[in-house]
Amino acid sequence: VPEIAAASAESIARGKEIYVTQGCQSCHGNEGKGDGQEVMIDDEGLPTRPRDLTLGIFKGNHDTASLYHRVAYGMPGTPMPGSPSLTPQQNVDLVHFIRSLSDEPTRQAAILRREQIVVAQISSLPDALDDALWESVPSVGLRMTPLWWRDDPDPDLQVQAVHDGKSIALRLSWRDESADDHAANTEAFEDAVAVELYRGDAEPFLGMGDLDSPVDVWYWDADRQGTPRAVEDAYPRVVVDMYPLGETLVTTAEYNRPGTKTSEQPDVSLPARASGNQIMPEAGESGGSSMTVGGPSTVTFRLPKSQLVKARGEWKGGRRTVVMERQLAVDSAGGVSLEPGGSASIAFAVWDGSKRDRDGKKLITIWQDLVLEP
Repeated sequence: VPEIAAASAESIARGKEIYVTQGCQSCHGNEGKGDGQEVMIDDEGLPTRPRDLTLGIFKGNHDTASLYHRVAYGMPGTPMPGSPSLTPQQNVDLVHFIRSLSDEPTRQAAILRREQIVVAQISSLPDALDDALWESVPSVGLRMTPLWWRDDPDPDLQVQAVHDGKSIALRLSWRDESADDHAANTEAFEDAVAVELYRGDAEPFLGMGDLDSPVDVWYWDADRQGTPRAVEDAYPRVVVDMYPLGETLVTTAEYNRPGTKTSEQPDVSLPARASGNQIMPEAGESGGSSMTVGGPSTVTFRLPKSQLVKARGEWKGGRRTVVMERQLAVDSAGGVSLEPGGSASIAFAVWDGSKRDRDGKKLITIWQDLVLEP
């Protein structure tokens, strides 16, 4: 990397001309918003997309030397090429133009930062999502990032926390354009949020821990709260030949016949329900679940007697609000135990049903510090 002088109006203008003549706009768009028409495929054959350079978010640092590396030498594995035909000074000019598409406050705001979430001690926990007590509890804003990239604005996740010496309550609120409450339809996905807790000297991999350092996950999803939608509600014109072990020969495939409703089926026809498989949403006031995770693909529901997390959510005025509650002290089967004056590492994930989020397609924070007032 050559010595890079401060940007000037002249170098930015030269960089803009290079941006056009080198065809950068075919991917990054005429205004650098990542809306070019070129189809983007990475070296693994997976679809990818160029960044919106106006957001000030880059795959690496935003300093001039880091940007020079990626402009001059490309990004192996991605469609981002190097610039072997450009001189060092031309690459410098291009870097200055790229940086001019955003300002320093925008670039700084995009950085994921570790915050301290203080759990205030109060006499008794709030009774409702909109309890007036929450108005006096400090709120900590956390920046999130998508694991499967998209250019949507940050959801403005706000976290509040209180404890009464026996139990803890977390109030999470984030921007969500629509209420996605059910996933009964094959094309539908529900809104959800998860909290990841860990206590130990060395935090494990943020992506759900590892086998040697499992994490405690508290989970709320809209589909689990209230009354789940039955198949006949999602598909009112569904037809059924015959339920095995529940019917003899039938004369019609119409769903509207005696004994075909989901609620009328014997357990032997619905083994997941019969066995108490917790992945099946059940009617109830709480949409909360407790899980133990020791790395990707190891998500496991805790046993029913250790399902101690209660959660309630609502959507109002373009925001989701969820309150999660659990007793502080639990045994090892119940998750990570907490106590007044103690601390833990905590991280958050949000799924937006309208964006077809599910599984690893979600928004996440980095590890944060949860500190309980004594």
